[in-house]
Amino acid sequence: MNKLSKRVAAGAVGCAVAVSALPLNVFAEEEASERVKVIRDSFSYYGAPDDVFYYTDDYFAGSGKDKNEHLRTMSLCLAGAAMSDAEYSAKNAVELLTKIGFEDIETFDYDVTPTADTIGCVIAQKEYNDGVILAVAVRGGNYGDEVINLVDSGTEGDVKGFSEASAKIVERIKQYELDHAVLDGKIWLTGFSRGAGVADLTGKYINQHLIEFDIDEDDLYAYTFETPAASAEATKYENIHNVKNPDDTVVKVYPEVWGFSTCGVEEIITSEEEPKVQPKYLSFDNGISFPNVTVWDEEKDTSVKADPISASDAEEALLKLLTDNISREEIAKLGPDIGKVICMYFNMPEEKKKALPEFAKGAFKDIDFVQVLGLVGPLLTAKKGTTDYTAACKGLSDYLIQRFDTQDHSAVFTDEEYDYLKGLIPQLLEMIVSTITADIVNPKGALSTIATFIGNAKALTYDQHHPTVIFEMLKKTDSYYSEDTVFARGTATYGVEIMPDEVLYDDEALKAKGFDETDIAYLDKGYDVTYGIDADIEKTVIYDETADKNNVTKRIDAYLDEAGLRSVSTGYALYLIGYRQRGYEEPEILETDFLPDFTGPLNNIDGITIDTDHVKVLYLGGEDSEGYTLIESTVAPEDEQTSLLSFRFAGNGYYAFLITDKIDSSEPEESSQPEESSEPEESSQPEESSQPEESSKPAETDKNPGTGAALPAAILLAAAAAAAAVSVKRRR
Repeated sequence: MNKLSKRVAAGAVGCAVAVSALPLNVFAEEEASERVKVIRDSFSYYGAPDDVFYYTDDYFAGSGKDKNEHLRTMSLCLAGAAMSDAEYSAKNAVELLTKIGFEDIETFDYDVTPTADTIGCVIAQKEYNDGVILAVAVRGGNYGDEVINLVDSGTEGDVKGFSEASAKIVERIKQYELDHAVLDGKIWLTGFSRGAGVADLTGKYINQHLIEFDIDEDDLYAYTFETPAASAEATKYENIHNVKNPDDTVVKVYPEVWGFSTCGVEEIITSEEEPKVQPKYLSFDNGISFPNVTVWDEEKDTSVKADPISASDAEEALLKLLTDNISREEIAKLGPDIGKVICMYFNMPEEKKKALPEFAKGAFKDIDFVQVLGLVGPLLTAKKGTTDYTAACKGLSDYLIQRFDTQDHSAVFTDEEYDYLKGLIPQLLEMIVSTITADIVNPKGALSTIATFIGNAKALTYDQHHPTVIFEMLKKTDSYYSEDTVFARGTATYGVEIMPDEVLYDDEALKAKGFDETDIAYLDKGYDVTYGIDADIEKTVIYDETADKNNVTKRIDAYLDEAGLRSVSTGYALYLIGYRQRGYEEPEILETDFLPDFTGPLNNIDGITIDTDHVKVLYLGGEDSEGYTLIESTVAPEDEQTSLLSFRFAGNGYYAFLITDKIDSSEPEESSQPEESSEPEESSQPEESSQPEESSKPAETDKNPGTGAALPAAILLAAAAAAAAVSVKRRR
């Protein structure tokens, strides 16, 4: 089914609105003005239970620099949907974008197993005013081997792994705009976690190259969530909104003391209660463990758990410990290897993950502390970077490897994995041992800081970083998620009649007009539901009296002969189709169960006026149908330039629109205008002043069909005008 041109459709819809507008009572007007007009529907993301989003194009009416609580939450919904599931699929993001009217959806690096070189993203566009909104969602979570890239800091400039991924996103945006001829657009950019860091750098690049993207700084709407600092520049862009939970470890991964920052304006969100964790210490009793730190209670005369400390304080203590003793260059050297170890763990079958703690505990069972102290002693005095320090680390690593070799590793690692890990131990020890020995004598120092973090790893990472946690925080700042907010239904259109509030908000009145329960459910979500008429331009039949006839034009001939009408040299028969469209769904073709009264403009093409009320509407059915049906129709002036044609839609099929200046005396005037047929002399009088010669000589006009009232042009315009009158109201 073809869409009519935007110019024609705009005129038709505008006229439909004017014709169908009905006055509302005062109560309905007041109630409607308080309703929020948005689309609200469910979406899926990252294995969490389905939740609700609220969307409207109005989010992009203001500047991207403005804080917008609703666009912020909606951006997290899209970022969450872009986080791939276990199958690395983009289906959640595609479904969400489709529901809010975005088209030409392209996905990148989904449906493939992630590697160190992949970065998933989804790009789509939606018409907005005279331009488009370009949505770009960068994948975060379920990274697979992308973790290797995540911990690749590089030695200078922006974080290497994030920067390389951002460069790919930039090129994809440019290519998408080129492929789809995107001009005068607005860019909506979002991401979560690693996706947030990549989106942040992408937003920085766009701000520095606005001309390349044909936008100005007000046209970028970037929202990133739990964003690790990855930029080596301190410049802050107001159109980038970095939404952060300060109790989340991830936002502190690349520290400020190494010269890193985010690129936008920070928007801090927190939970209602400050999260706390229990201090832990490292124990080698019967293997490695992390018991609670205890203190002596004088009143109870016994040991009790130490008071909890804030999660943020525990994270800051670890961060300071690491950055004071480990350089960016060291992380750059070992980062990819650390990433491989993390990936190795993530890719383990569940049974191996369960066996790993026992394997580690077994290596430290019945440990000889005298021997360990002999190995650790030199490390307490050796300076990092010296040969003594390297030799001491080598001795400790040899001892640890010996301990691990006493265990059967086959239940946890393959031989290849095990050999790789053993080869990495000396390098890891050289990097981290100085961090431990720097404060080892302090009972609340290095070992306690590390043990507290490891012993509370879930509470300090997953519990503060998961998108469901951030989503719940944002809901508390977004009034749309308040029970006090009243939302409007979508627009209900039947034929060209737009339902007024008194019908739209009355379920029984809607049903009486032809809407069903499913339609009402869509309206409740804020979607528009349209029962409309479309024209299949490809099936348009050109009528020419002198040409070879097909079944459609033969039936037009038969009607003209039987009615005794003047012959027609040129004309059209349009194929009209009834359809229903619910929100984002594809239009559904309807048959004879959709029979609305149709009222639309008789002309709306380049300002040309067809000033006549002599119009015949002929329903011919399908191409192989027999006969024809004359449909009762009326023409009424809308204004000085436009006339309105009304008729009853009879079903899908060909409609011939015939304009005649005069009908033969053997046929009465149109039944829709009885005054003219009963008083033909009087009805013709007004026309005599404007066209005296033609109206006073009907017989001569009948004998000269090729020139009468410029008939070929009139019928061509009438047919095109009929197409203009078709109500085409599409989301897709």
